[in-house]
Amino acid sequence: MVLVLMKANTQMHKHHVDARISIQALEGRLRVRLTDQVVEIAAGELIALDYAIPHDIEAVTESAFLITISWPGGTKEERHAWKQSML
Repeated sequence: MVLVLMKANTQMHKHHVDARISIQALEGRLRVRLTDQVVEIAAGELIALDYAIPHDIEAVTESAFLITISWPGGTKEERHAWKQSML
């Protein structure tokens, strides 16, 4: 788990995590940009992303949120092969 604090109108640029994650807003309002949609979450709401989904996060207001990472099993090569099969 990672606690992230962001000032209003700041952004974590596009990235991905080689795991399934959840983003739970504790305070404020977040805008999560995915490849095909934009999702806004407010305090008390949560979004879950599957393995390696590209996204960026913008704090619409001053915000605090938790990122929970579910690390996948298997070797690096097995994870890479699985990721390639999803493309």
